[in-house]
Amino acid sequence: MDANSSQQEIEAALIRAAEELAAASQRLAETIATPSPSGSQQ
Repeated sequence: MDANSSQQEIEAALIRAAEELAAASQRLAETIATPSPSGSQQ
């Protein structure tokens, strides 16, 4: 396996993980900021 392509794959995976983490954090913040009386939203 080429070390350069492996590095690029690792960087791409880290970028995707960071974007997913940011999106999850945003959803969590919105969930906390918006109280749900029924408590069904998770």
